[in-house]
Amino acid sequence: MPFFQQFPKIPYDFDSNGIDTNIVDLFRFVKANEQYFDEITTYINYQIRDGERPDIVSNSLYGTSEYYWVFFLINEHLKNGISGWPMPDQELIEYIAEEYPGIIIETRPYISRTGDGLIFDQPNSLANRFLFGETIFGSTSSARGIVISKNIQQSQLQAVTLAQFRLTVAAPVAVTAGSFVIGANYKIVTVGNTTFPGAVINTVGSVFTATGIGTGTGTAHPTYTVGESISMTLPNGTIRSALIFEVESQTSLMVGYVSGGFTAGLSLIGATSKCSRAHVSITQVERLFQDTEIITGQNSGDKITSYKVYSSPDAPHHYLNSEGLISYNSVHVDEQGINDVGPGNQVGTGDADLTAVSNRAYEIEVNEQRSKIRIIHPNYIYKFVQLYYSLINKNAS
Repeated sequence: MPFFQQFPKIPYDFDSNGIDTNIVDLFRFVKANEQYFDEITTYINYQIRDGERPDIVSNSLYGTSEYYWVFFLINEHLKNGISGWPMPDQELIEYIAEEYPGIIIETRPYISRTGDGLIFDQPNSLANRFLFGETIFGSTSSARGIVISKNIQQSQLQAVTLAQFRLTVAAPVAVTAGSFVIGANYKIVTVGNTTFPGAVINTVGSVFTATGIGTGTGTAHPTYTVGESISMTLPNGTIRSALIFEVESQTSLMVGYVSGGFTAGLSLIGATSKCSRAHVSITQVERLFQDTEIITGQNSGDKITSYKVYSSPDAPHHYLNSEGLISYNSVHVDEQGINDVGPGNQVGTGDADLTAVSNRAYEIEVNEQRSKIRIIHPNYIYKFVQLYYSLINKNAS
């Protein structure tokens, strides 16, 4: 029998017009009071198996799926509904991947003091450092990512790593002065007798934005610039684009934010530089953030040194000390002596004193605990249900 069919009904005037409609009294509540039963014989423990739904457990235990609601009534962690029911293994895997995306960059902040003991800096602290949504760059790995969150207490910076690609283009063709395109970027190849329009330094290798067409015998290669968008138009009119991260050479670019596939032989045009080269090939390059490298925010200019880099599911959720007590940040916050300035002579709780519990391990443990429930012994379930329905209707008008 459906659960709410046994609840009393009450009159309610929805339209305030004096016409009552009988509705189920959903505000009725009866707490399962153990005084009505001998707990030792009535309640027993049950381990929910992978994929078992409440109705399946009810049917397995009681021969009917209608008593599923009893589990939510007598188990404290199920009082808030189905969200407290354990997830199937595959669903848990997907949940962890969605809940903990990207990577975690962990830092080790410390406190720097002046000679008179005043704090003047907190190197590697995430407080007031980095902007949400900004690009960060690894000094050693050349990895790039987007900041999506930060946990100051645990000194964890979370980011989604950007995919990077090495894009090769056709070798540049030198342009002779007199044919420069105003507003386009060039790199001087030969000086000749030309004063290059827009060049600060009139020497081989200098890059300039042409302010005129130029005169004389000097030559220059058109060149792309870091941070500009490049695009290609396919024969069907579709536009493909990418953002230049690095100009490795005249024929090699590191790019990201690639939209779809590029077609060899078609021109890639720089939005700012106006450089145009035929596309040759594109290959993904794996660049991952590393431990102990400098991480810089592209917009904020903030810098920290990474201590350790994790995939987000494997990053520490919390730590346990030797007594099993939870700690979140004592391993990270180090304070130096009054006269010590810089990262030396740090003191604090050492790694050996704490055991890290990862986000993945934490979620698995939570799910495991949810699978352990109390149930009504099958011999007493009918009595329990009848008593509950009797109490829920007690004093009903």
